[in-house]
Amino acid sequence: MKNPTASVVLEGVQHRFDTGRFLFHPVTRRFQSGIRYALLGPSGSGKSTLLSIIAGWLVPSEGSVFHSPNGCKLSFHR
Repeated sequence: MKNPTASVVLEGVQHRFDTGRFLFHPVTRRFQSGIRYALLGPSGSGKSTLLSIIAGWLVPSEGSVFHSPNGCKLSFHR
């Protein structure tokens, strides 16, 4: 049996500053292994913050991140 493709799924992910202002609008996206993606935006737009959320170094203020390596679903929610 073939393993499903590894993926990272973002559902409504947002990050909020302590002031209450959101850094970026809700992000809902599926990233699959074997495909190249580019994250573009001006300085301060949240690119590094979004990557830190995907890596699990930061918990999103809103939304969920799901990691599915080799069909095993790992997640954290807020």
